[in-house]
Amino acid sequence: MNPSTAALLRATAALVTHAQARPTDAAGIARLRLARGKAEVAWVQDGCPNLPSGTERPTVMPADVGKGADEEKDWTRVSVEVELRRATDKAYLLDAGDGAFWCPRSVTDGAEDLVNPGDMASVYLPRWVMP
Repeated sequence: MNPSTAALLRATAALVTHAQARPTDAAGIARLRLARGKAEVAWVQDGCPNLPSGTERPTVMPADVGKGADEEKDWTRVSVEVELRRATDKAYLLDAGDGAFWCPRSVTDGAEDLVNPGDMASVYLPRWVMP
């Protein structure tokens, strides 16, 4: 097994074990989440070794995404043709051809047709959401 894969698996196991044993230890869980995140970034940068064939390579969000004041964000809306990769209760994982990115549902207009992964639609998004 590749060392970066082994490090990611160890970091993930440490986080899960600690969270199960001490679910109220917010500081410890946060520290282990950070360690797991760093291991994941290293694993992706190493080319995702040991990734099963046919599995889509994951993307890691840059550390500065979501940081900064709202005043610095460009709220100008643009129409974008996107493909739905994944959806949660609060966000969509969208792909506009330049790579996947997360977009909060609260700032997405015209996404009613995005129900199942693979669905395509033209939606209006603030410019700050775009990669």
